[in-house]
Amino acid sequence: RKLDLLDLGVDPSIVKDDAKLYKTTLYPKKSILGGILGIRSGTVIAYGHLIKPPYYVERKGEEVFINGIRVHPLMSNPNYKIKPKVFTEEETRQYEEYVKTVNALINYYWEVKNKEGKESAIKKLLEFAKRFENIEKIEWNRERNEPLILWKGEKYPEGIMYFDDRPPQPPLTEEERKKAEEEQKKDSLETAIREKKSYEKCLKNNCVKVFDYSGVEIGGIDSDAKESIINIMENPKLSNKEKIKELEILFDDDDIAKSIFYNYDPKEWKE
Repeated sequence: RKLDLLDLGVDPSIVKDDAKLYKTTLYPKKSILGGILGIRSGTVIAYGHLIKPPYYVERKGEEVFINGIRVHPLMSNPNYKIKPKVFTEEETRQYEEYVKTVNALINYYWEVKNKEGKESAIKKLLEFAKRFENIEKIEWNRERNEPLILWKGEKYPEGIMYFDDRPPQPPLTEEERKKAEEEQKKDSLETAIREKKSYEKCLKNNCVKVFDYSGVEIGGIDSDAKESIINIMENPKLSNKEKIKELEILFDDDDIAKSIFYNYDPKEWKE
């Protein structure tokens, strides 16, 4: 899922100015080892920039780099400049009340369900919810298997996802928490090992790998993509808007199109 920048508190003046949002600087590294062992086929486009071969793919722990540029996990756009949202006392109070209400509903539902069954739990839950002042209306959505709640002051009802699938769980013990962190680290490490191998295989097969700040990673594009980009960007008959549209058609992604357009440097692409 792509990020909604305004919802994240990104400076609106940056969001509205594509040049400020998409234009970035990269510093690929050339190493002696990369020159000897590097892959000379394929094409890498990272964050709007053409990375020149030979390609040296290396893994450092849970991260993967191509010519010194991190491609897994994908980097965040340094231009986003996210501002932490500051909540008022009233917003904080409302949120705390919301959490208390949701937890009370879940605990009550499962307490009744375990004793009397699901149908009784649904019926009693709808009645139980009437005692909460922050609930305007509640009904059970059988298709989604969860209650739909219209909170006071809100316009649309909201579902409590996985309500009937996930009974209340006690907090993790310190031992369980450490075990979960170790499992996550192990999974991340295994993923990085697989990704490194897949990048190397792809490039050896002369594919095009594209990595973007938006969270998009694509591969297997036509090996003529580099020439297609140059032809689009150097076409004097196309307006800037038309060039972006052509790039979007080429990659089927508007963020990649704008990243390439706003970072395009003929010297970088033609040398």
